[in-house]
Amino acid sequence: MKTIHLVVLIVASLLLAGCTDLSGSSARNVAKRGAAGSPVLSKLTEFVNPIDLDHQHNDLSLHNISNHAELVGRVPVGGDGMPVGGEGEIDVVGDYAYVAIFSYGFAIVELKDPANPKVVGRGQIPMPPTPVVGHYTADIKVDKTGGWVFLALELSPYAGMLVFDARDKANIKLAGFWPAPGKLLGCHMIEYAEIGGQEYVFCAPLDAAIYVGLLAPATPAPVREVVTVARWAPVSPVWANHVATNPPGGLAATAGSGHDDMTFQLDPLTNKPTLFVSMWSLGVWFVDISIPAAPLTLGGWIGGGSKLFAGNIHTTMAFKSPENKRIVAAIPEGSRPPAIFVIDATDFNNPKLLSEWTAVPSFKNAAGVDVSGTFSMHNFQIVDGHMYVAMYHGGIWVVDIHNETMQRSPQPVASYMPHEPRADGRPYSIGAWDVVVWHGYMLTADSNGGFYVVHRTEDPAGDAMYTSFA
Repeated sequence: MKTIHLVVLIVASLLLAGCTDLSGSSARNVAKRGAAGSPVLSKLTEFVNPIDLDHQHNDLSLHNISNHAELVGRVPVGGDGMPVGGEGEIDVVGDYAYVAIFSYGFAIVELKDPANPKVVGRGQIPMPPTPVVGHYTADIKVDKTGGWVFLALELSPYAGMLVFDARDKANIKLAGFWPAPGKLLGCHMIEYAEIGGQEYVFCAPLDAAIYVGLLAPATPAPVREVVTVARWAPVSPVWANHVATNPPGGLAATAGSGHDDMTFQLDPLTNKPTLFVSMWSLGVWFVDISIPAAPLTLGGWIGGGSKLFAGNIHTTMAFKSPENKRIVAAIPEGSRPPAIFVIDATDFNNPKLLSEWTAVPSFKNAAGVDVSGTFSMHNFQIVDGHMYVAMYHGGIWVVDIHNETMQRSPQPVASYMPHEPRADGRPYSIGAWDVVVWHGYMLTADSNGGFYVVHRTEDPAGDAMYTSFA
């Protein structure tokens, strides 16, 4: 991959046109198909930054932009497509994507033909919606068989986690409920893991803790019960130092913010079951859950060495670098400015910031208004040292941090802005909420416009090994 500048300026004529159509120009790398169906890649051209802060956000014609990426297939909102409500989190098992739908529940999308994805199942929340937020379905996870779906509910009188029996995708049934184990507004985010031959679920509410639930086997009914077995909070020397050095009154302000997200993965160096926790104003935490009933804090990072850290940490993930180091990437949501933090956490007790990256130098538009929130980052995955990032109105980006050089100077290498019309013809503003890598394709949920299958032209389309774990 050709090394590129951190931000490439779009020429004046493109800026005047807003998010101008760059397809077919030198900004886009075109993939052609060879005789065997494998992609034949043309020479990569320089990445062109698609972010233009001044444009009409609900005009889809101004968002027809791709850089080294192309649309493969899509399921629009409405009709036989995605249920109306707004696409959110994605989990993938086998050839099926499970997509959370706000104010509805979830949909199951078959991916056997990536060019023609189709909805094959819908799971609807049976309880009545609240008058203000409806059903806030913040997150979705699926067991390894694809037969059991776990749906987080927040800001609801039924706050907690729903369990659905989806073994028959055309006849999905509610099979259990874990009432909100936290003290604040239910589960914002959930995780699922098999550890030591047992199944566990994890709830991240907004009260600065994580709750661990033991998932019982299915009964003949079938019903899945969850028993809360542990509560984790960040008690460690790092936390003690944060408390000791926090200005008067500051601790109360940050402690109340709670945490927002967590990623379960086997640690890339020790292979132990680990949670990489994004704790909003309280930074990033590393938790050993080899014994789920007794989570162990390994360390944390609360902005040390950063100029841009302002809390709001939303998603955190780790991978093993070619130099055999544990590299952690973390991003905030709605922070000013949106930034990627790349951290060397080889020593959990002494994490070191390597770089902090933003898509543009400033998020102030021509009127001087800070529009950082519009282009906020949200969820991401890491495959082969590349971050696949959902950036709300900025679309989906691929950022290279695969080796030490890139970790100290991350480089964007591809982007795609969802921009296809809804089936019902209604206008909307783009909002890329989540992105997952499956068989060399990028799956993204545009929170207003539908489900997309996109191919980055350097990725091995159809390769089952090129798949992210979430």
